[in-house]
Amino acid sequence: MSSILYVCDLTPNTRGDQRRRALEELGHRVTAVSFVRPRRSSQAPERPLLRERIARRLGRPLDRVGVNERLLRRAQAQDYDVLWIEMGSNIRPRTLETFRELQPDCALVFFSEDDMAMRHNQSEWIRRCLPLYDLVVTTKRRNADPQELPRLGAQRVRYEPKTFDPQFHRPVEVTPAVREEFGCDVGFIGTYEAQRAASCLALARAGFQVTVFGNGWDTARGGHENLRIEGYAVAGQDYVRAICASKIQLGFLRVANRDEHTDRSVEVPACGRFMLAERTQEHLELFAEGREAAYFDGTDELVAKVQHYLAADEEREQIARAARERCLSSDYSHHGCLIRVLSSVGVPTPHPSPLSPEGLERAARLAAELERPAAPLPAVSGDDQPHPGDFVRRLVQ
Repeated sequence: MSSILYVCDLTPNTRGDQRRRALEELGHRVTAVSFVRPRRSSQAPERPLLRERIARRLGRPLDRVGVNERLLRRAQAQDYDVLWIEMGSNIRPRTLETFRELQPDCALVFFSEDDMAMRHNQSEWIRRCLPLYDLVVTTKRRNADPQELPRLGAQRVRYEPKTFDPQFHRPVEVTPAVREEFGCDVGFIGTYEAQRAASCLALARAGFQVTVFGNGWDTARGGHENLRIEGYAVAGQDYVRAICASKIQLGFLRVANRDEHTDRSVEVPACGRFMLAERTQEHLELFAEGREAAYFDGTDELVAKVQHYLAADEEREQIARAARERCLSSDYSHHGCLIRVLSSVGVPTPHPSPLSPEGLERAARLAAELERPAAPLPAVSGDDQPHPGDFVRRLVQ
């Protein structure tokens, strides 16, 4: 069992928190530390203080939660196989240098789902820390190009596509209440961008009912009677319900992050819903066009595809089912990604991914053991008395 010191935003049901849980499910011993103050999953981030905004603009974010000191205290208290840092814009380079001195055999891994070659996603601390990591993992393929993160000092860069949480991103029942709140023909979940708004408005003008969840869309209100701007972001189970209650989920990319695919590119298919996304090479690699997803280039093709697939219920549902099966068979889960990354730094994983053949076989074996009548316990006394957790520990060995 490997020991991992895991640093991320520990807000419940964020992708970082999902990966923390996945590491534990894979059998690792995880010590989690948040580099920001966690909030409730549905709670908007608190407005930063003036001094925090100034420090951020200067590229030196403040450490309000004392994460640098906590990391060094942990390093002095026990040995770790991996220090895994997700974003960690306030982690100081001196902290990593001291950590390395205290634990020379520990692998230092940096993981980011943002475009780290773009200045607005960086900090001075991140840039100065990049050369200190043994491995930098990015979900942006172009960041691995020699002129991007390696040029900023990253010694070794690994590209990993976006992933999903099998427990969270799954088909859920669409009850009448869920359909009333979230049901729609065409839906989009995401932050406002001008091009996204223009595409949604074009669909509305073409006669399609479009529902949008996300922040920053106030200026798009009243654009058309067919365009329904909910005016808030959905999180947690409401996020999954909103996906599952739609017939078509749009997959717009974010220009500012030079996206080729996004979180929703995998989460929507994992929920068993039909995805109509912008056509990119990465999208095409993830899901076969016309069989597992549909794609578009420009407004005219977007409108034509929506018109076609809204009228073709059976074809649309078949594509949605095939996309979910691709998520499972290709193991686009957090677990699969974590196993690959840890293996690349020489750290084995005790348990297989739950979506792998070995993982499915193990789950079936454990389920059968749980259903088997328990054998009578031998008489014991004193120090031999079994602990209530012994049976659970035996199941996960």
